[in-house]
Amino acid sequence: MKGLLIKDLLVLKRYGRTLGFLVLFYGVFSMLGNSTAALVSMITVVLAMTVVTSFAYDEQARWDRYVCALPVKREQVVAAKYLLGLLLVGAGLLISLLLGVLGTLLRPQAEGREILLPAMLGNFIIVLLLLALTLPLIYRFGVKKSRILFLVAMALIGGAVAASASILSDGTALEFLQQGRWNVLLLIAPVAALLAYALSYRVSCRIYAKKEL
Repeated sequence: MKGLLIKDLLVLKRYGRTLGFLVLFYGVFSMLGNSTAALVSMITVVLAMTVVTSFAYDEQARWDRYVCALPVKREQVVAAKYLLGLLLVGAGLLISLLLGVLGTLLRPQAEGREILLPAMLGNFIIVLLLLALTLPLIYRFGVKKSRILFLVAMALIGGAVAASASILSDGTALEFLQQGRWNVLLLIAPVAALLAYALSYRVSCRIYAKKEL
């Protein structure tokens, strides 16, 4: 499985410049703008969605037919993609957190510094759930056919983000977060998101095991 993961990382080098530009774009505007938490959160989304790009490259190269001729299990092929997703989400969160802290230091008056950590938590949960929903669809329908469903999922996630931002902008919610009463949520919500991701992995394994290549 290690070799499969390295293959995906090498393939994504072709996408590296575009990805670097997007990270730089959101990073710069997060420090120049007035909403640090909102903009840096997009970095995690962009990095996580790179997993979908790796599927597109695999389809173009007909990778599935080749990999199934190798001495690897189909579960390992799926596991490599899900591990890639976790690595990219982790990298996105780390970059977002560093840029968020830097942005609040450079612009103390910027909005969102009080909810930076809750925003990172919410971003982690949302991105994991988005991947958990998207990856089985790709295994079932392919990248092209699942594109519409992916856009619908993005719209739903976008609505959830907008609703969360509206709630967090409320004084009561902000006071709730500032007083540290979200510690229970801090523990439960990421675990629930990881469980959903694990369940998604099992679903994708079943789909891929029955798929004719």
